[in-house]
Amino acid sequence: MKMAHVPSSAKLRYGYDAATGRKTLYPNVSVRNVYMFPGVPQLMEKLFTSFSQELFSGGPRKFFMKELYLKAKETTIAETLSSVVKEFPQVTIGSYPKLFHSYYSVLVTVESQAEEDMNNAYIKLRAALYKDVVYYDKVPLEDAYEKLQNYIKSCNNPFCLTAVNVIKQCLQEYSPEEICVYFDGDIASNCVLHLYCALIQKEGSIPRIQAVCIKEKQHLPELESFVVETITRYNINYDVFEYQQKSSFLQLSTRQPPIKAVIIGNLSCEQQISDCKKLFEENTDYSNIRWIMPLINWDKNDVWNFIRALTLPYCTLYDQGYTTVGSTKALLQALMDMNKSAKELK
Repeated sequence: MKMAHVPSSAKLRYGYDAATGRKTLYPNVSVRNVYMFPGVPQLMEKLFTSFSQELFSGGPRKFFMKELYLKAKETTIAETLSSVVKEFPQVTIGSYPKLFHSYYSVLVTVESQAEEDMNNAYIKLRAALYKDVVYYDKVPLEDAYEKLQNYIKSCNNPFCLTAVNVIKQCLQEYSPEEICVYFDGDIASNCVLHLYCALIQKEGSIPRIQAVCIKEKQHLPELESFVVETITRYNINYDVFEYQQKSSFLQLSTRQPPIKAVIIGNLSCEQQISDCKKLFEENTDYSNIRWIMPLINWDKNDVWNFIRALTLPYCTLYDQGYTTVGSTKALLQALMDMNKSAKELK
């Protein structure tokens, strides 16, 4: 009965469900001007819709808002914020510190029902804090292909267009269901994943991305968390193979439909690129899986310029001083073992 106890002054209000033509099966509990909604999102949305007319009977209201991303401590901008608040009393300014973020330290919001007031306050604030303002795109996957095209035009790096054309060629030869991305959380695999996602986004309907990784014996928790977040962000169907399994990638070719191509980023290891290419070519002969390396001409600066220009999330280990993460060496060792076993069988 704990959930049934409410203050004696509480009111129970049942909403009207337009879809069924009946009142809702669950009530809204209110005490004076405080309304309590269900914690289940679907139920909350239905009940909120039912009461919108009563709660906002003054007519439709429109709010205007802009955001500023700053690389500064909140204490250093407090005086500036207070000054703008006094000058524009009809504008609400919010300040939200962000700890350990790769791109910004404070998010400042400027909001008002009067668009002109909001714009004037925003302009004033941006001018006062211009040294601390940074560019940040909080939805980099939205219109990803258009943003990629804009980056290619502005970056003056011919290798970027080459990488895009390599993946385009792959998509012409194979369907997305036959293509897999090697994603291990490394910055280069992150780069390739986004390139691939942007290109299939161009086609309109976005299929679920296939991705694979070799699991190393030890995985740092920060890397594990980033991989899990990325799987959700890009809607990835993710396979992890154990390091000891020599025939791991043969499982990809036995799927229905089978994986025929794996797109991989730069190899952060001491191996020469020529040796890696030879290793991949040998593996293709045994597994019938093509290894695509669109970033073969990129260096680390190219990768970082791409990631940061598009403000893509990346593993926080890099901000802690790590120069590489992921399982490149484990992948190469697995392929060498697999190739060796195949030779022995022959």
